[in-house]
Amino acid sequence: MSHLVQPAAYIIVIQGRIDCAPLEWSGPVTIASAVADDDQAITTLSGIVTDQAGLIGLIRHLHGLGIVLLSVTRHTQISNRSLAIDGETTHAA
Repeated sequence: MSHLVQPAAYIIVIQGRIDCAPLEWSGPVTIASAVADDDQAITTLSGIVTDQAGLIGLIRHLHGLGIVLLSVTRHTQISNRSLAIDGETTHAA
């Protein structure tokens, strides 16, 4: 099976804060916010399980909202447990 259509778990880090409303269409996601060393807010979106097409759709959606992406990390191991991340969890959809 091609890696393009295989689901994988992703963690996306963005600049600033975001609430759950713009992400509700993408499925379950955990949102954690923290303040970086330079006093800028950063938000980590984890628990995103999708294929490459879904990931591209989510990135385009975030771009359309004017959100700055800082990183996208792919994890090939998908489990029923949430991915652990540092920061304060503000919402689990």
